[in-house]
Amino acid sequence: MSWITFLLGVILFLPNYAVALDEVLTVEKKFEPLDVIGNINKSNNIKKGQTLFGLLLCVLGGVFYVVIDSERDLIISDVVKIGLGVLLIWMTITAGYLEEQRLAFNLGVPGFKLNVLFGSTARSWRYSLAKSTKDILLISVVFLFVYLAGKLT
Repeated sequence: MSWITFLLGVILFLPNYAVALDEVLTVEKKFEPLDVIGNINKSNNIKKGQTLFGLLLCVLGGVFYVVIDSERDLIISDVVKIGLGVLLIWMTITAGYLEEQRLAFNLGVPGFKLNVLFGSTARSWRYSLAKSTKDILLISVVFLFVYLAGKLT
């Protein structure tokens, strides 16, 4: 039940939040993926109710996991899926910070999306990798806390 609730929340939350992140990045030239409520409130092109309901379902999925589904042990395929999910999120956050650097310093050709990867400076890469690693570690600590809380109950 917890995974279905979490998955439904992700389906409602993620598309709208991606639009909000892109809109804030384009307008303010700032990429702050962990300022969820702030990014939702700044956006004019999303359904805020649907986005907040999806976020609520994600949180409820975590609570349901801690309360109901925590007795199941992780197997190797679960660990691989979690690791690949973390890697995908980390790469997406890194690309967002690279885009922020490109917009802030007017680097490369506008509209050429691969320019974010190939046209970025070493300074932009270092900044983006450091910021995205910090963000993904914070997200991982929160999910690890929820997992361990479920194991202790």
